[in-house]
Amino acid sequence: MPSPRARADNLAERLTAAGYEPHVVEERDCVKTEVHVQDQVSADATAWHQLLALLETADAYGLDSGGQGRIAYARFTATPP
Repeated sequence: MPSPRARADNLAERLTAAGYEPHVVEERDCVKTEVHVQDQVSADATAWHQLLALLETADAYGLDSGGQGRIAYARFTATPP
């Protein structure tokens, strides 16, 4: 199986091809690919499902909402759950 970094980079490439501007973040216990979710994505069911289909390739994924807006993330660990 590819390394967590390789998997995160691969997802970043696919997100870029889909029109997003992802960035990869290395944390102590995982590597995350993050992307800002624009309002038009949230309002468009097709775009939302396409984003979820990409995120589902991760070991875990989610959506954080806060002062920086909505950030979707995909988490890759050395030992998938």
